[in-house]
Amino acid sequence: MIGNVLGGAAALLLALWLSWVFVTPVDCERVRRGAAPMRALFDTLSWAVRHWASPEDRMDFIATGMEWDLRSQLFLARQFYGDALDCGHDMRQQRGQGRADGA
Repeated sequence: MIGNVLGGAAALLLALWLSWVFVTPVDCERVRRGAAPMRALFDTLSWAVRHWASPEDRMDFIATGMEWDLRSQLFLARQFYGDALDCGHDMRQQRGQGRADGA
């Protein structure tokens, strides 16, 4: 019984998230919205450890969350749009692979 309720709630949340992601006609906005679960995860974890972590540790955690958010956006952009999508950042430069001119 509980499993059915939780499974239904998870399916509903997934359907709502996918609808929210794909409703916009702007490709870069789709990629940004697609990475929202990563941002929500790190925001929640940062909030949860706020009493136990030092300010320096929290800043490191926030920086790691921002890096993972960018990496998930880069993954989604490459997965669905290939190298043709340019949302204002160079994928190779952000990931530290090769030179910015593509060589």
